[in-house]
Amino acid sequence: MIDEKKSGREDLHRLSLLDATLKRRIRHKADYFLISYSGV
Repeated sequence: MIDEKKSGREDLHRLSLLDATLKRRIRHKADYFLISYSGV
C-alpha cells in the first residue's frame, strides 16, 4: 500500500511537471508569434 501511494505521488509530480513545461512552451510560442507578427 505504501509503495502504491509513493508511485502515485511520483506520477502526479511527473504530470504536474509535464503540464508546467507544456504551458511554458505554449507561452514561449505565443510570445515568439507576437514578436514576429509585430515585426512584420
